[in-house]
Amino acid sequence: MPGQFQIILPLTTSEKDVKAIQKELKNLAGIEQAGTALSRTRGLDANTVIIGFKVASAVLSAISAGVPLFLKIKDMIKKKKIAAATLKLPDGTEIALENTTVDEIEQVLKKIKDK
Repeated sequence: MPGQFQIILPLTTSEKDVKAIQKELKNLAGIEQAGTALSRTRGLDANTVIIGFKVASAVLSAISAGVPLFLKIKDMIKKKKIAAATLKLPDGTEIALENTTVDEIEQVLKKIKDK
């Protein structure tokens, strides 16, 4: 589904942090849903927690709106000091949130927009 993303966290992430991330995602402009379908479920890798969220199509079509949104998500994870968090794109591509640059985020959004 276009606009459907996942944040993949280590299983060691506390329930408190998972709930806080879901709540913060829901409060970000441009996020239509967060955590409802994949709330605290284990993915194919039994060592992860997956939080699903949907990004508004208007945000995905405007790179200038998408970059700040994904930077906020990156900062949200960084503030919680969660290492090894990954962002999974609608096409299955995964990028490490810790080391992601603005340029990489722009490239990802261009890729999504071009589909």
